[in-house]
Amino acid sequence: MTKPSAFGRVTTTLRDAWQPLRPFIVPLGPLALAIGFAAIGGALCTWGTPLWWAGTSLWVAAALTLYHGYRDKFLASGEWLARPRQWLGMGCVPGTLLLDVFYVGVLLWVASVMMHDVLEGGRPISHDHTVHYFKAWQLHKDFLPHGRLYGWSHRWFAGYPVDYLYPIGTDLFVNLVYGLSFGTLDFSQAYGTAFVLFHMLTGYSTYRLGRVVGGPHVGLIAGFLMLTDMSAFRLGGWAYTIEYGVWPQALSLTFALLAVARLPAIYETRELRHLGIFALYMGAAIVTHPIELIYLGVLLVVAVLAGLFVPQVKTAAGTF
Repeated sequence: MTKPSAFGRVTTTLRDAWQPLRPFIVPLGPLALAIGFAAIGGALCTWGTPLWWAGTSLWVAAALTLYHGYRDKFLASGEWLARPRQWLGMGCVPGTLLLDVFYVGVLLWVASVMMHDVLEGGRPISHDHTVHYFKAWQLHKDFLPHGRLYGWSHRWFAGYPVDYLYPIGTDLFVNLVYGLSFGTLDFSQAYGTAFVLFHMLTGYSTYRLGRVVGGPHVGLIAGFLMLTDMSAFRLGGWAYTIEYGVWPQALSLTFALLAVARLPAIYETRELRHLGIFALYMGAAIVTHPIELIYLGVLLVVAVLAGLFVPQVKTAAGTF
């Protein structure tokens, strides 16, 4: 029997070393094809061509190529991510957590794209924006340094009562952003940043409520529609909130939606933690705009009626 050549011995050694790694090696063909689809799609979408619709179709094609090319590995990873685990003393499912992070990231990206002019350092000045900017600036300049939230000012009209007739939540929100910037933003930039954060919060709060009602997919769709709703004057959406600048109403609604998302936990567990978080969110909503007082009253009535039709929910205790 002849001895194997040096080349044969090297080949055998490499083959034996390769075998344990085979389960972790993925074919590169589907990956390369997906990258090609995504690159061409990105070019069609960003170069101002009339074929943006073809570009988005290629992005879908890239996602489907990856899924079908590595379907077995995706399914195995899905099973691993679906196992409940303990993290920081709390139970969580990694797959659900990652899906939440991804969906929220998508909504934040959409909001950032819509607000790209403001992110570049601008400040919205159309219609009511100048009023809300002045109110926040006056609170920062004349009242907060003296430990006051309201008073009298001669900066408008023949003098007027400041913050007696309109809640100060939005003004405090802008000042909070300015304070947390630690001097890196001037007050004009702080107003713009606060406005961008408000728009992001709109998508996030809608996602949270949609997730409670129908799951993460419903939350994603609801958040996207809330962010991109054009609507019209007096009907909310881009026209009323962004263009006309009546954003304190919408900011108060974001806090109210986050509060409503806590209702099921209050009625099912009656834990003080959920009740406290609900109170903080709803309190922030009321401080930001008075219309949430009506919202809260209707919410209590509807919550009681809904609880009456669910035998497992102790309506009286939860409402109390």
